[in-house]
Amino acid sequence: MFMDDDELDEITDPTTRTTRRSERFTKRISYLGELKNLLIGQGPNLLGLSVIAVCMGYMEDWSILESLYFLVVTATTMGYGDVTPKTPEMRLVALFFTPLAVAVFGVILGNIAQIYMDQKRDESEKKFLTRELTLSDLEAMDENHDQKVTMGEFLSFMLVAMQKVDKESIDELKAVFRKLDADGSGVLQKNDLILVSNRAYSKRLLVADDV
Repeated sequence: MFMDDDELDEITDPTTRTTRRSERFTKRISYLGELKNLLIGQGPNLLGLSVIAVCMGYMEDWSILESLYFLVVTATTMGYGDVTPKTPEMRLVALFFTPLAVAVFGVILGNIAQIYMDQKRDESEKKFLTRELTLSDLEAMDENHDQKVTMGEFLSFMLVAMQKVDKESIDELKAVFRKLDADGSGVLQKNDLILVSNRAYSKRLLVADDV
């Protein structure tokens, strides 16, 4: 089980603690920077929605606060129903305004969630890559049980463990490699391609003879 940042700070030396705190501060700045860029990018959309909401509020005799409140509860699909258009014209506008507001806020909230998940994933990956390797890990990596771990076995294990790729995809790629490795040497060479080509040609001849 991994220790959190505070627990690690307690057992490490002052220099390491300072470095770790600096890294966390940098991550937070990066996170805030991504949020700022997201809001800047969606600024025109938010401004447009706000203007429409205020115009609707003017026609419905709402205050600016009530207009913005209507925008938020509509865009977040909460819809309490306490502030709603009453005139036929504004209800018609709301038919187009509501899905537009929901879509814009959905994109913003989805991107915020993605930024947060990316930050957490990066932190988890860093912890995983910097942790000490155990005997259990080596045994899990040693696919052919020869008491040795090759770079290929290490990469396969790490990619699956870090959820960069699923095990089924790794197995499929290995099967393709074995099929191309015609001489079973464990490496691909020019001779392998020649053997594979000859085998394919022989199979075509057999099929032709059967016909």
